[in-house]
Amino acid sequence: MTKNHADQTVVVEFTGSQTIARAEEARQRLLEALSKGAGLTIDCHGMEECDLTFLQILMATRQSCIADNRSLNLVGSPALAAACLAAGVDMAVLVTSKGE
Repeated sequence: MTKNHADQTVVVEFTGSQTIARAEEARQRLLEALSKGAGLTIDCHGMEECDLTFLQILMATRQSCIADNRSLNLVGSPALAAACLAAGVDMAVLVTSKGE
């Protein structure tokens, strides 16, 4: 689900399993969201599983936000935290502020 807020932040929710099998769908949803708003919130609180592919998509989204001077916020989940830990990625690096 994608929602727009009054402050031009777009919220994209990911639930269930976010693995290589759904990577193209996740990528397309995030590209669409980036075309709609000034900032982006990725809400993963309902996500039950993710893999390195999803983390790579998040990192690419972060790079796009930095290049376009957009904020990126992340609502985590135990599954996302576990994937980050397994990959050696600090979840904090997935978040950015305008002008970073």
